[in-house]
Amino acid sequence: MTNVGCWSQRDVAVNEPARVSVRFGGSPNRESKVQLGRVVGRATSTVKHPTLRGWRLLVVQLLDAKGGPDGEPQLTIDDLGSGLGDTVMITTDGAAVRKMVGSDNTPLRYAVIGIPD
Repeated sequence: MTNVGCWSQRDVAVNEPARVSVRFGGSPNRESKVQLGRVVGRATSTVKHPTLRGWRLLVVQLLDAKGGPDGEPQLTIDDLGSGLGDTVMITTDGAAVRKMVGSDNTPLRYAVIGIPD
């Protein structure tokens, strides 16, 4: 088994090419959905929820198993420096995003958590 950071091969179960189920922190009861998406734009705002201050806001088109659009584009937070046209890994776990922003009262559900090679 190959360990990479806090993940190991046994921690990632592929459900379909564009989505994986990932256990964070080695806890068998804590699974989160991770989905691929493509950055299609940036969002700017002069007035926003306090939990979004300081975060870079991106518009990401979620991708299905064949790499096509999966629903409507979503607003995500990003601190990895993703650019227009980049493929990114986003978490669709609202609890993980609330932990990232440090508040249980945030309107956001999506966050960029990786950029695949």
